[in-house]
Amino acid sequence: MSTPGDGIRQPYCPATRAARRFGGEPFLIGPDAAMSFDEFAAWVGCLTDRLRRDGVERRHSVALVLPREPELLALLPAVWRMGAIAFPLNPEAPWEYTVARVHDLGCVMTVVPTAPETPSGAHEVGLDALLASLQPNRITQARVRHNRNTPAVAVLTSGSGGTPKAAVLSLISMTIAAQRAGKRMELEQGDRYLLNLPLHHVSGLSVFMRCLEAGAQCLLPGAEERTVDAILRTRPTHVSLVAAQLRRALEVPEALEVLRAAKCVLLGGGTLPELLLLRAFDAGLPLMNSYGMTETSAMTCATALDADLEELHSAGRPMVQDTVRVNENGRIEVRGNTRFVGYLHDGELEKPGGWFDTGDLGRFDEQGRLHIDGRADRMFIVGGENVQPEAVEAELCGIPGVTRAVVVPVADPELECVPVAFVEFATDQANSPSKGVVRESEPGNVALS
Repeated sequence: MSTPGDGIRQPYCPATRAARRFGGEPFLIGPDAAMSFDEFAAWVGCLTDRLRRDGVERRHSVALVLPREPELLALLPAVWRMGAIAFPLNPEAPWEYTVARVHDLGCVMTVVPTAPETPSGAHEVGLDALLASLQPNRITQARVRHNRNTPAVAVLTSGSGGTPKAAVLSLISMTIAAQRAGKRMELEQGDRYLLNLPLHHVSGLSVFMRCLEAGAQCLLPGAEERTVDAILRTRPTHVSLVAAQLRRALEVPEALEVLRAAKCVLLGGGTLPELLLLRAFDAGLPLMNSYGMTETSAMTCATALDADLEELHSAGRPMVQDTVRVNENGRIEVRGNTRFVGYLHDGELEKPGGWFDTGDLGRFDEQGRLHIDGRADRMFIVGGENVQPEAVEAELCGIPGVTRAVVVPVADPELECVPVAFVEFATDQANSPSKGVVRESEPGNVALS
């Protein structure tokens, strides 16, 4: 198997590649069972044979409406072996929403836990029936040569409004991103990475790909297990946490001890409140801050593992030089070989141009570190002055006792709109409201009332 890059000279499957490199070493570690890289690749081959018998072909889209279980992890590379596009969807979303997304991408098959009463319009296959029909002695190997523009997975973006877009990533781009992230995180063979993030988001997919590339163990939480409980049970060396998960972990002394002993606690998924960052840093956690998105196969900037507090206030430096810039309007743009293939709609692929506008506002400091100021589409005008809600939220989170704040514009007859903040406190405070209102003291200056 050739090394992943901009082109592959033979059919490529990350499960096969990992099995050849790591063989019988443990890979998937669930609450009740474990599976080696060899066993996982063999299972993927059986599932690929099943998809082939069902008529799945190159460039077909296959919706996977399944919980975060080994079956979903094995179906992803099975779809890729056929040259088809995997479309993982949130199994907890309303079925009407799922049907609309399946129709939008023109899926030829939808794999669900059990066949629903209301069909989606695509060929529904219950997971139980699919597994029962597997033929262990029939394995289909990878059939398609992937390059950096071969569609492999569609992930719904969390757009600020309207119907979410399906961003399509290539298998090669995800592999390259996994290699770079693993190197920055010092993820090595035998390490233990907790897969606590959903697989219908690029963050969860990235954990899976990083483990395959590095030979690390992919630790699966139980079906209803909280992240903090999974941390206590699995004792991972690597974990990716959003703010809410980090906050809960800091409140459990035993989980805090586990995280102190880890190699990397990766932060992402939005701006981290100042007090929460200070608590985690003072607790001695091996923190790494990052910036990325679906369209960049996750991480595109990151801090060093031994970063000081000043660096952790930034998103770090670009993973590769000259792939991230801030244009004259203060908007962050990206390019490079981990960027997405395009947006898929009604079977048509809308490809991006040279530099992709992320829609985020940011700036570089003198040390070349990227600072994220917020979303361009969240900015609003108060009395003729621009207000970036993320900046107000950061100030509110600097107030003792405030753990989270969300600022939104509300119509005002004089100023057109005023910012209103919903504030969450760490503890019950008799004299503090559960929400505060940000009012305009002078144009451009906000105050909490």
